[in-house]
Amino acid sequence: MAIKYSKSAHTGDEGIAYISFVCAKSGLIFRPFETADIGVDGLIEIIDEEREATGDIVLVHGKAGTSYVAGDRYLVKADQDHFESWARYSIPVVGIVHNPSRNDAKWVDITDLLRENPDMIASGPYVVECPAQQTFAIRQVEEFREKYRRRKISAPFVFTPPNLSIREWKGSDAKPTKALLASISPDYPDFYSWLARQWARRDVSKKVVDINGTIAAYSMWSMKDSQNIKLQTFIVGTDYQGTAVGQHLLFHEIRTWSAMESVQRVYVTISCAKRNLISYFYRFGFRVEGIAANRYERRDGAAELVLTKHLVKRKVCNASDLRELSKFLCTSIWGISGGTRGKKPAFNVPGDLYSCPIDTPNVSVRLNLSDSTIKQRIALNRNDGSVLRSFDDYTLMREFYPLKLYLGNKKYVVVPIYRQYAEALFATERSPQEPTSLKLRLDNVYYCTPRIKRLRRGDFVLFYETKQKEGRGAVLGAAIVREVRVDTPANLWALYSRKGVFQLADIRRHTRDGKGMAIHFDLFEPFKNPVTLDKIRKILERKTVFQSLTELQRDEFRRILRAR
Repeated sequence: MAIKYSKSAHTGDEGIAYISFVCAKSGLIFRPFETADIGVDGLIEIIDEEREATGDIVLVHGKAGTSYVAGDRYLVKADQDHFESWARYSIPVVGIVHNPSRNDAKWVDITDLLRENPDMIASGPYVVECPAQQTFAIRQVEEFREKYRRRKISAPFVFTPPNLSIREWKGSDAKPTKALLASISPDYPDFYSWLARQWARRDVSKKVVDINGTIAAYSMWSMKDSQNIKLQTFIVGTDYQGTAVGQHLLFHEIRTWSAMESVQRVYVTISCAKRNLISYFYRFGFRVEGIAANRYERRDGAAELVLTKHLVKRKVCNASDLRELSKFLCTSIWGISGGTRGKKPAFNVPGDLYSCPIDTPNVSVRLNLSDSTIKQRIALNRNDGSVLRSFDDYTLMREFYPLKLYLGNKKYVVVPIYRQYAEALFATERSPQEPTSLKLRLDNVYYCTPRIKRLRRGDFVLFYETKQKEGRGAVLGAAIVREVRVDTPANLWALYSRKGVFQLADIRRHTRDGKGMAIHFDLFEPFKNPVTLDKIRKILERKTVFQSLTELQRDEFRRILRAR
């Protein structure tokens, strides 16, 4: 007799298909997991109005079939192991129950339930009922979306508290740090003994984010040799996830590593089951470069991935520099010898020597030597001409930070900012470790009157706090342009209301011919010593004022950077 596909399996497939359909029609992304069942069947990623990732992710435990429905009650039936696993996750877990006879579904926030009723983990009952009003359907999914966006965004701006301090870890931090690490300790054998040994070592860097005496995040790393750093531990507390605390800590560490002359790369190992964490590091230029299968014994069978960030400490100023950059990336990072991968496999390592299947397609490289800001700087093309991967100036500088593309015909612009907005945007009451750091996310939006044309993604801006209204009259830091929009205040507000420090009324005061300019910037680098207007005038050898957007020549811009 041939193998039969069970009816229960078909019912489960139907439930997953229903969730996928609702998400696809509602502006959500559903990613089902194909690995062994560990209590979650996939994740839902929430995207914003621009169809950009928000970083808001929800884990899904799906159930389907009449055995999970009792009249009008939709039930998630589990056991103690499931409850213990769900309680460990630092991001929300929801249960979605699909009723195939009605072709509908209801959902429940399992994480909220376990936080409010922690005794259920040990004593049950191990049944969760979905609230009757929480229907998971196309027309009613907005409630679901807003719940999980509001969970991470409690105010329209100033996500990170102004008194955030990044400081060295000390012995008195041991107890709260252990509590912070409790969620990951079960994943590693003899974790706390290993941690105690690391705390005793002077050559291991240990930092915390301290907010009003609370340890909100922790990072630990060590030198493996003169060129390589191992990021051993990086974690953000559950209550501070989504608040940009982790972004600030990781970018602080990246700037620290970039300032170390001999260091060329940093690597971290992460379980492939931690997809949200992999995406988090991916945003900062960490890429998967190795797989350590069966390194730890886990019920999910997950392998450890080796993620590496290459610190490209180059300043590209002309076509010759661009050629050298392309050659370096091809040979040293991508393994494309001679600008092509076809005759030889990546780094001359045959695919049959890898422990798992690896795809090494034929690839050629196309480089644009334009001296201006352009849409596509480097493209990796397949044999049929289709683009495998492409980089513009912004994505190159983001992935390979501290790489800078200081080309002659790019835009270098001084952006004036009043004190009230500077105090909302920057941490002016700053700690020695983080002078004038952003209070917000690392990418944010600033609005101004559109007085410069053709400011593009990949150009550079300096933020200058004016002397008006008791301002400091100094440049506070530099950033890279991620996007520029010129539009009506209402349209700009609709696009960027969750970013930046302006309200709609503020945008309306900064218009020209009924339109304002939104500068979406990223990779803000604070100046340890703000550069005053008097010093800038000496650098430029002319009297100047920055009352509106002001263009600089490349060399003028770089001289101001060197003066910080």
